Amino acid sequence: VVPGRCRFSLDLRAPSDESNDAFAFRTASLSSSSSTSASSMMSATVDDGTQTGSHTIVVEQLATAARVSSANQSSKTSALGLSGSFTLAAEGNSAVTISVTASMSLADIVTAVNAQSKSAGVTASVVTVSSDSGNPQYRLVLTATDTGEDIELSTSSGTILHDLGVTDEDGSTAANVLQAAQPAILTGDGLSGIRRTSNDVDDVLEGVTLHLTQADPDTTITMEIEADTASIEDAITNLVSAYNSWRSFVVTNQTVDSDTGAASDDAVLFGDSTLRGVSNQISEILNRVVGDLNLRTIGITFDENNQLVVDSTVLENALADDLDGVMALFQYQATSSDSDLTLVGHASSTFTGTMNLTITTDGSALTGVTATDGNGAALQFTWSGNVIT
Repeated sequence: VVPGRCRFSLDLRAPSDESNDAFAFRTASLSSSSSTSASSMMSATVDDGTQTGSHTIVVEQLATAARVSSANQSSKTSALGLSGSFTLAAEGNSAVTISVTASMSLADIVTAVNAQSKSAGVTASVVTVSSDSGNPQYRLVLTATDTGEDIELSTSSGTILHDLGVTDEDGSTAANVLQAAQPAILTGDGLSGIRRTSNDVDDVLEGVTLHLTQADPDTTITMEIEADTASIEDAITNLVSAYNSWRSFVVTNQTVDSDTGAASDDAVLFGDSTLRGVSNQISEILNRVVGDLNLRTIGITFDENNQLVVDSTVLENALADDLDGVMALFQYQATSSDSDLTLVGHASSTFTGTMNLTITTDGSALTGVTATDGNGAALQFTWSGNVIT
């Protein structure tokens, strides 16, 4: 067994596991219609197997987190002399009660809020407005953890929020709004008015997460979703390396001592029929033609030592010009008229053609399978659970 060989093969043919199939890997390239770079406005991550194609995005507005502050305070560590309680929460979160005693400072209130930030969805901090020793100024700042959510405030007892200048006299209306909560707004493929509370948008284009970083309503971003040919090339190169390791292993076990004519001490499998049979099978596979392609036509050839070498220019051109053909060269492919029926493996099958399956179930498992090929001849299947063999 050549270490890693199976992993290299799965990178090129994994019909039931797109996460390990190089042909299912995707990449997104972005271009801008203006002098504002696309990368400064947005990035994108694409799930394996996502449909390739072109999309347009306009980032009209970024989502922002609500942020409010107190009035200026002369100290962050001295006792405020205030007592009472108030509640706060970001929209959609659980309101928490913050109790304040006369001995607590601005920093103590920050600690009390942050102790319950997971429930409230609000964090607190002290911002130094001025460090002038003659007139230091500090503010309590409350920030919603998530974008697009308002901070809801109310006074339970006392007038702490108003005394600090966080709210008006009613104890619930923010007096110093540093930043209003707002949703992200974008136009996708010409559809305007798409609003989301987050700048990470994963439900506009299937399989694509948009990471918005800058708004520019006058710029259109064009996003091309393509096969990640660099990963495919790496997987093919890995396969070539794996074969060459295998070939070296075979040669070692076929070596004859030049002095004695007997098998070399390292040739522990000299004359072994299994090794010879596997070697012949691999050689036959590597020389197959699929469609109009074989390894030679995509830049993979044998050198004088029967080792594989890759012409990267020819391979890159083949991937650019006929990706489907290259994929068919490495992968056993099957399509189904019913999304409930998918190929999970094919062992050494070389079947080519179409078949018709008639399947019966009891509601949870298969109870019968009959099949014919494209010419109407019966095909034999067995089944276990939901797997047909």
